[in-house]
Amino acid sequence: MARPKLARPKFRTEQEVNDYYDERGFKIENKYYSRIRYIDGKMLENEEDIAKIEERLESKNAPLLKKRDKLLEEYQEETQPTTELEKQMEIERNRWYLLSEVLSKESDPEKRREIEDSMRDTAGKMTSIESNIKDAKQQDFERRQKLWSDIQDTNAKINADTRKLEKIAKIEADQDQRISKKDEIAEKFDSDIQRNERLRQQAIDNLPKTVPDRVVDVDGYAWTDYCDGGRIITVPIKFSIRLPDELTIQDIPQDILQQMATEAYDYVTIDMGEIVPGGLMLWSDIKPTGAGDYHFGDRGIAYNRTEVIEPEYDGYRLTSEGYIKTG
Repeated sequence: MARPKLARPKFRTEQEVNDYYDERGFKIENKYYSRIRYIDGKMLENEEDIAKIEERLESKNAPLLKKRDKLLEEYQEETQPTTELEKQMEIERNRWYLLSEVLSKESDPEKRREIEDSMRDTAGKMTSIESNIKDAKQQDFERRQKLWSDIQDTNAKINADTRKLEKIAKIEADQDQRISKKDEIAEKFDSDIQRNERLRQQAIDNLPKTVPDRVVDVDGYAWTDYCDGGRIITVPIKFSIRLPDELTIQDIPQDILQQMATEAYDYVTIDMGEIVPGGLMLWSDIKPTGAGDYHFGDRGIAYNRTEVIEPEYDGYRLTSEGYIKTG
């Protein structure tokens, strides 16, 4: 079975890896499960066919099956006469041993003769019983032999419908083949799923590694000229920015700094309703000063950005896991 083929993208994050191999695993499962479901369906049909044939056979052979069960029950029974004779033999044998023990302790000649006569009588009975047991066992053997022959004849009649039995055997052989095929598919499925997980881990291991970073606080000013005499207006700015550990504040892109100055201008003019004659403001790391300058900070007006800025830098790409060095 050919493995599903998907174009492998260049992964940038672990989430992208997992999304790709989750989809790939789903396609593998779906392909194998469809094969297994097909085989299961055919096996169920076979089981139903066998059940129907066996039901018809059982209905047809019901009298023969009942007869065979009765014959087997009789065959397994012990012969009552033989059992009774063996019990009698045990009684006479115990009597003989008891008389023998009494005789060994008796010294009176007259009493000894009486005991010996009783022992001879008992021995005679034992001989007779033994002969009867032998005859009973022979009769039991012949009886059981006849029963076994009847059982075999009945089995032959039960199994006489060879066409149905051959059909059952054929279906059972097909079942065995499907079971083997199902086991083979299950083994391949496990192998492909394990391979998918190995490729997933390899892709994760090969992802670009993130570099340590930190959030730093930055202070600065937005400023602009507001008359020909060179006097300026300033607005204090505070913001936080995410920065790879290898970089410093001096590496912050100028467009980010200018963006902060523009946001400060919008804050003063729109949110605070102040007038800034000079128009668009620029960024400065230090507070510009001069005679006649106007500083909004002296009135307690300053722009403090609450959200942390997370820009991209030259040589770095920002992912959900952090900054990755690209150069």
